[in-house]
Amino acid sequence: MAMGLNKQIQFVRQPKPTDGEIIAQVAVFDGDGNPVDVGGAPTADTLAGATNTGKAVLKATDAAGARKAIGAGTSSFSGSYNDLSNKPTIPPAYTLPAATAEALGGVKKGAAIPDLASGADAATIATKVNSILAQLRAIGVIAV
Repeated sequence: MAMGLNKQIQFVRQPKPTDGEIIAQVAVFDGDGNPVDVGGAPTADTLAGATNTGKAVLKATDAAGARKAIGAGTSSFSGSYNDLSNKPTIPPAYTLPAATAEALGGVKKGAAIPDLASGADAATIATKVNSILAQLRAIGVIAV
């Protein structure tokens, strides 16, 4: 028997419900008009389309149970790099070579040299230039 439009809903004025009072009832019928038992609230097992893994995750009571449900398990890794297997080969630390006349390399920063006074005499200028040259040799910028 095909279901036709039945007027089986009745709206009524209802005072404020008290605790535990049923204020609505719903009946469910299949396409032939037969009553369907909806069995109360849905559970993980009654979810349509949910996979077994999804249901197991929903049923898990803690993080460990959820990890087990997805096959993640637990790890015994200590967190130490030395405990890893199949580690990559790490090359030794790079050492910057000293600069030479033939090759680029690292040089050290020299000490600060104050500017000459505008009225400096030749002896003061020569002393300052020689000081700069000595520093440049000491840090490897120019040859000794």
